[in-house]
Amino acid sequence: MTMGQDDYELRARAAARVRAREGFRAHLVVYVLVNSLLWAIWLVNGANWAAPWPIFPLLGWGIGLAINWYAVSSQNDARREAAIEREVEGLRGRGGG
Repeated sequence: MTMGQDDYELRARAAARVRAREGFRAHLVVYVLVNSLLWAIWLVNGANWAAPWPIFPLLGWGIGLAINWYAVSSQNDARREAAIEREVEGLRGRGGG
């Protein structure tokens, strides 16, 4: 069975989506491990409940993780193709430049 150009393009897009999901999973694992270590350090060093400093990296990094999740989970090929088509039409209307 031979693959046509469309099959290669679909495979490339599918591979990119799989890599994005794998990248998110790796990001999540590192986030959990590092933040667990920070909380453990805080607990071992006296756990000052008035100033739980590990909350700051947890929240800051958590925002980045949430953005990463959104980017991976909201991949919508139809929406992307429509945006590309609009851009191509816009470039055609301006003479390509």
